[in-house]
Amino acid sequence: MARVSSLVAAACLGASGTAGATAGLLVHRDGQECTPNVPHCVSVKSALLTVKPDNLLTVALDCPAGARAFWNWAADMSPHTEVELLEPIRGEQGKEVGGRFAVRQQDGAGAGRVRIHLGCSATGPSVARPMPYRNSAFGWHPHQ
Repeated sequence: MARVSSLVAAACLGASGTAGATAGLLVHRDGQECTPNVPHCVSVKSALLTVKPDNLLTVALDCPAGARAFWNWAADMSPHTEVELLEPIRGEQGKEVGGRFAVRQQDGAGAGRVRIHLGCSATGPSVARPMPYRNSAFGWHPHQ
């Protein structure tokens, strides 16, 4: 289940309804949340979130039952928007089962939109299968 803490609004996990929902967004490379080599990756999408100008959302997203190991993530976003992984969410036995994210809109011209994608698996990282890296942040600053 997804939670948006700063604005006390709920974001539902699942696929978005229309292709128009991603119009104007910088869309990540398909499957980027499942790299590098996430075993039997299950991709989970947040709802399309809106953040007001010069505002901050804190969003918590969990991996689903049956794929509780959080490996990586990616984000689709509108211009001048930034998403940062603040910390992994730990479940039973301290295993990472999701992430807590900060979403910022850095342009006073209008609201920003973001969709976060989690890469989850039933198999967690281990000594035999380590996690080579995890994305830390995504941003779209078209003038840089």
